[in-house]
Amino acid sequence: MKKIAIFLFAIFMALNSICQEYIEFEPSESTDVSYNVLASENTIVEFEVELPGIYSNEVDSFNRVNVNGHAKFDSIGFPEVPKLSFLVAIPLCDGLRNFA
Repeated sequence: MKKIAIFLFAIFMALNSICQEYIEFEPSESTDVSYNVLASENTIVEFEVELPGIYSNEVDSFNRVNVNGHAKFDSIGFPEVPKLSFLVAIPLCDGLRNFA
């Protein structure tokens, strides 16, 4: 019985050590990233991205952060930085100017 209790305690501690902590930036009912198109005209596309928080877990002497449902930059030798990406359609019109 004692061996089973020690084994279950070890499993509990291992699972607890790899748990992610949610760091909330602002109070929100959802932990998902959301975006909202505010204006879409032939001269401007204006949108808003809301990031209510991130997940963090401690790895050795640093914290690894990620955004639920999104990828991260993870090239060898570089930090793992969360990457948010959304496709935004630019309206097709005659008045569009190229600023490049």
